[in-house]
Amino acid sequence: MKKKACLVVIDVQSAFLGPEPMLTSEGNDLLDKVSALLDKARRAKVPVLYVEHVGFGAERPPEDLISTHPRIAPRAGEPVTRKLYGDVFVGTDFGALLKGCGIEHLVLCGLATNGCLNAACTHARALGYDVTVVEDANACASGYAGKTAAAIVGEFVASWKELGVGLANSRAIDFTKF
Repeated sequence: MKKKACLVVIDVQSAFLGPEPMLTSEGNDLLDKVSALLDKARRAKVPVLYVEHVGFGAERPPEDLISTHPRIAPRAGEPVTRKLYGDVFVGTDFGALLKGCGIEHLVLCGLATNGCLNAACTHARALGYDVTVVEDANACASGYAGKTAAAIVGEFVASWKELGVGLANSRAIDFTKF
C-alpha cells in the first residue's frame, strides 16, 4: 500500500554553501540536484517541506543568508520549519506538521550528511516513519575526520541502510511510486 510521501529539503541555505562548498558524493552539484528533485516532486503533486537552521547564536548571519538558497526557494504554500537545533524534530512543530498532512514517508535531501540530515533521518526512523534519503543529493564539507565528502557520504549511506532507510538516486527517483 502506498504511503503519503513528502520531499524534505534540509538546510540548503546560502550561509552553509560557502565559502567552502558542501559537496555531494559527485561534487559541487547539490543545488542542481535539489532543483531537479523539486521539479519532480511538484509535478507529481508530492508535498515539499523546507527546513532552515536558525540557531547561530551571537554569530547569526544576515537573513538573506539564513533563508533557503534563492535558486531553490519555497513556493507559496510550501511550509518552512525553522529550527534552533540540528534535529528538526526537537523544539519545532515539524512532527505535528507531518501528522497534520498525513505524511508517512519522508524523502530527504540537503545538508549536512553528517549533521542535520542524519539527525532528521535517524529520528524519523525512530518515530516509525518510512524514510528515503536521496543518496546523491545530500552533502557535507570535506575534511571531517580527514575524509573527503564522498567518503563521508558513503559511510552515512552504509549506516542508513542498516537502519532500514531507503536510498534513491536523484536522476532515477520517481515520486509517483511513493
